[in-house]
Amino acid sequence: MEEKTSARSRHLKSLQPSPSRRTVLKVGAATFASTAVFAPAVLRADNLVIKVGHISPKTGPMAGFAEAQDRTLDGVRKALEPGLQIGGKTYKVEFITKDSQTDESRTAELANELILKDKVDIITASAGSINCNPTAKHYSLLGL
Repeated sequence: MEEKTSARSRHLKSLQPSPSRRTVLKVGAATFASTAVFAPAVLRADNLVIKVGHISPKTGPMAGFAEAQDRTLDGVRKALEPGLQIGGKTYKVEFITKDSQTDESRTAELANELILKDKVDIITASAGSINCNPTAKHYSLLGL
Protein backbone atom coordinates (compact mmCIF):
# COMPACT_ATOMS: atom_id res chain seq x y z
CA MET A 1 0.00 0.00 0.00
CA GLU A 2 2.89 2.37 0.77
CA GLU A 3 4.26 1.72 -2.69
CA LYS A 4 0.89 2.59 -4.24
CA THR A 5 0.64 5.82 -2.21
CA SER A 6 4.19 6.75 -3.10
CA ALA A 7 3.56 6.16 -6.80
CA ARG A 8 0.37 8.23 -6.59
CA SER A 9 2.13 11.15 -4.88
CA ARG A 10 4.92 11.03 -7.50
CA HIS A 11 2.27 11.05 -10.22
CA LEU A 12 0.49 14.04 -8.64
CA LYS A 13 3.80 15.92 -8.31
CA SER A 14 4.53 15.32 -11.98
CA LEU A 15 1.18 16.91 -12.86
CA GLN A 16 2.06 20.13 -11.02
CA PRO A 17 3.79 22.41 -13.47
CA SER A 18 7.14 23.84 -12.52
CA PRO A 19 7.38 27.62 -12.73
CA SER A 20 7.80 28.84 -16.26
CA ARG A 21 10.60 31.15 -17.32
CA ARG A 22 8.03 33.95 -17.55
CA THR A 23 6.87 33.38 -13.96
CA VAL A 24 10.43 33.39 -12.66
CA LEU A 25 11.15 36.63 -14.54
CA LYS A 26 7.93 38.25 -13.23
CA VAL A 27 8.77 37.38 -9.62
CA GLY A 28 12.33 38.62 -10.07
CA ALA A 29 11.13 41.86 -11.65
CA ALA A 30 8.58 42.41 -8.86
CA THR A 31 11.25 41.89 -6.21
CA PHE A 32 13.62 44.28 -7.96
CA ALA A 33 10.87 46.87 -8.45
CA SER A 34 9.82 46.83 -4.80
CA THR A 35 13.43 47.37 -3.75
CA ALA A 36 13.80 50.19 -6.27
CA VAL A 37 10.56 51.85 -5.13
CA PHE A 38 11.42 52.08 -1.45
CA ALA A 39 15.19 52.66 -1.65
CA PRO A 40 14.94 56.23 -3.05
CA ALA A 41 12.81 57.33 -0.10
CA VAL A 42 15.61 56.48 2.28
CA LEU A 43 18.27 57.92 0.01
CA ARG A 44 16.31 61.21 -0.26
CA ALA A 45 15.89 61.48 3.49
CA ASP A 46 17.64 64.61 4.79
CA ASN A 47 19.26 64.94 8.20
CA LEU A 48 18.62 61.30 9.02
CA VAL A 49 14.86 61.91 9.19
CA ILE A 50 12.38 59.93 7.10
CA LYS A 51 9.12 61.82 6.69
CA VAL A 52 6.01 59.72 6.10
CA GLY A 53 2.84 61.49 4.95
CA HIS A 54 -0.50 59.77 5.56
CA ILE A 55 -3.93 60.77 4.23
CA SER A 56 -7.16 59.29 5.55
CA PRO A 57 -10.82 60.28 6.03
CA LYS A 58 -10.94 61.28 9.69
CA THR A 59 -14.17 63.18 9.01
CA GLY A 60 -16.96 62.81 6.48
CA PRO A 61 -18.99 59.75 5.43
CA MET A 62 -15.98 57.39 5.45
CA ALA A 63 -14.65 58.51 8.85
CA GLY A 64 -15.49 55.11 10.34
CA PHE A 65 -12.71 53.57 8.28
CA ALA A 66 -10.15 55.79 10.02
CA GLU A 67 -11.39 55.31 13.59
CA ALA A 68 -8.49 53.07 14.58
CA GLN A 69 -5.91 55.15 12.72
CA ASP A 70 -4.73 57.25 15.67
CA ARG A 71 -4.24 54.19 17.84
CA THR A 72 -2.44 52.34 15.05
CA LEU A 73 -0.18 55.26 14.18
CA ASP A 74 0.60 55.82 17.88
CA GLY A 75 1.71 52.19 18.07
CA VAL A 76 3.88 52.58 14.98
CA ARG A 77 5.37 55.83 16.32
CA LYS A 78 6.14 54.14 19.63
CA ALA A 79 7.77 51.16 17.88
CA LEU A 80 9.90 53.49 15.73
CA GLU A 81 10.71 55.94 18.54
CA PRO A 82 14.28 54.68 18.90
CA GLY A 83 14.70 55.18 15.16
CA LEU A 84 14.98 52.94 12.15
CA GLN A 85 18.40 51.46 11.43
CA ILE A 86 19.28 51.28 7.73
CA GLY A 87 22.77 50.72 6.39
CA GLY A 88 24.45 51.40 9.72
CA LYS A 89 22.63 54.71 10.20
CA THR A 90 19.72 55.42 12.53
CA TYR A 91 16.90 57.43 10.98
CA LYS A 92 14.22 59.24 12.95
CA VAL A 93 10.77 58.57 11.46
CA GLU A 94 8.30 61.46 11.44
CA PHE A 95 4.62 61.01 10.53
CA ILE A 96 2.51 63.82 9.10
CA THR A 97 -1.19 62.97 8.95
CA LYS A 98 -3.89 64.81 7.01
CA ASP A 99 -7.69 64.54 6.98
CA SER A 100 -9.16 64.10 3.49
CA GLN A 101 -12.68 64.78 4.81
CA THR A 102 -13.78 61.95 2.46
CA ASP A 103 -13.31 64.28 -0.50
CA GLU A 104 -11.31 63.18 -3.53
CA SER A 105 -10.38 66.75 -4.54
CA ARG A 106 -9.17 67.54 -1.04
CA THR A 107 -7.14 64.31 -1.05
CA ALA A 108 -5.39 65.46 -4.23
CA GLU A 109 -4.62 68.84 -2.64
CA LEU A 110 -3.29 67.19 0.50
CA ALA A 111 -1.10 64.80 -1.48
CA ASN A 112 0.33 67.74 -3.37
CA GLU A 113 0.92 69.62 -0.09
CA LEU A 114 2.62 66.66 1.57
CA ILE A 115 4.93 66.13 -1.40
CA LEU A 116 5.79 69.73 -2.28
CA LYS A 117 5.46 71.66 1.00
CA ASP A 118 6.12 69.06 3.68
CA LYS A 119 8.73 67.25 1.53
CA VAL A 120 7.71 63.76 2.65
CA ASP A 121 9.89 60.83 1.59
CA ILE A 122 7.02 58.33 1.61
CA ILE A 123 3.30 58.97 1.23
CA THR A 124 0.47 56.61 2.16
CA ALA A 125 -3.31 56.74 2.05
CA SER A 126 -6.06 54.60 3.51
CA ALA A 127 -9.76 53.82 3.30
CA GLY A 128 -10.21 52.98 -0.34
CA SER A 129 -9.91 54.53 -3.75
CA ILE A 130 -11.25 57.93 -2.70
CA ASN A 131 -7.92 58.51 -0.91
CA CYS A 132 -5.52 56.06 -2.55
CA ASN A 133 -6.09 56.96 -6.22
CA PRO A 134 -5.48 60.73 -6.03
CA THR A 135 -2.51 60.19 -3.71
CA ALA A 136 -0.89 57.66 -6.05
CA LYS A 137 -1.60 59.87 -9.06
CA HIS A 138 0.16 62.91 -7.56
CA TYR A 139 3.06 60.82 -6.36
CA SER A 140 3.62 59.31 -9.79
CA LEU A 141 3.06 62.59 -11.67
CA LEU A 142 5.95 64.12 -9.76
CA GLY A 143 8.16 61.16 -10.70
CA LEU A 144 8.65 59.97 -7.15
